[in-house]
Amino acid sequence: MFRAVPFVRRGVGVALKTGGSSENSVRNAVLERAAVRRRRIRDLTQAFAKADGVLLSERDRALLGGILAKLHEVARASLAAALVEALDDVGGAASGSPTPRAEPAFLGIGGLIEQALYRANAHRLSAGLRTALGDPNNGAAVSALLESPVPAVTEAAKAYLVDEARRVDSYQDPILRPSDLTGDQCRALLWHVAAGLRLDWIGDAPEALDRAIEAAARDLAGTAESEARARPSLALARALAAERRDPAAMIELLREGEVALLEAHLVALSGIDPLTVRRLVFDPDLADLALLCQATGWSPDMVASVSGLLGAAAPDPAPQAEADRALDYWRRDPAYRDAVEEAAALRLAVKEE
Repeated sequence: MFRAVPFVRRGVGVALKTGGSSENSVRNAVLERAAVRRRRIRDLTQAFAKADGVLLSERDRALLGGILAKLHEVARASLAAALVEALDDVGGAASGSPTPRAEPAFLGIGGLIEQALYRANAHRLSAGLRTALGDPNNGAAVSALLESPVPAVTEAAKAYLVDEARRVDSYQDPILRPSDLTGDQCRALLWHVAAGLRLDWIGDAPEALDRAIEAAARDLAGTAESEARARPSLALARALAAERRDPAAMIELLREGEVALLEAHLVALSGIDPLTVRRLVFDPDLADLALLCQATGWSPDMVASVSGLLGAAAPDPAPQAEADRALDYWRRDPAYRDAVEEAAALRLAVKEE
């Protein structure tokens, strides 16, 4: 049932030109599904911008709008605080403060709507799984981590739970943080916020102000990237992997709603980037997620279990060589894959016309 949330739409694949080898067949199947994903995200992004009530209800748009507004608020507050401190150090006429003016929408920053969609879906899925479990053993798998005899696991589990609590606001609505974005997305967001602050700032000495804003934005981007690399969910996943925990334990953690830990587990085991993992986890077509799980050592029964928790039937197991080829592709440079998949999406659009 969780796969049926309004943010997720099934697409119809359009065959791309294929070669004769098995390797080409696998690659093209992966590209077809990626092209459909991109078209779906593009349609939802346009629906959000145009207030299209067919693909996105008013409730869905409000949730996404809230996630994006809080993201902007966090970035602006962080940058403004850093800037005030920097200008205090500079002193003199460069000091000042920003006027309290709302920023315009920043939908032009590529991928933010997509990230907000995944954050909303993860939050809904997590809440739904916890509600569906509904028994006194809910939380037993997480409790076992806290009681682990391995100090590294215990400490990582504590840090993970604290971090998860910070991913919702006081109303238990989801929060998307700058460190949840890709490096390029985070830098683009901070430059956008920096530009708004620069125009709103009351003060003299524009050269000093420009230098301070630029330096503060760069520092915050570096901090966000460092936080992303040290994300507590990833640290816990790596600690569990170091203990050679049975991946089946991840099923029980997912059953208790620990969606972020599933994502981190797949990132840690596969070596691919977090955004790609999110795309596969929240794709209504679980074929690629099944390939990823298989390539990282999951059994067919485990793939079937995680598919059921995600609200979809498990795809038939593929030959191991196919799963390995798909993983090899996902390990390519994300910028390269983005270019290839964008080209595939454009060909899909042409074939649909």
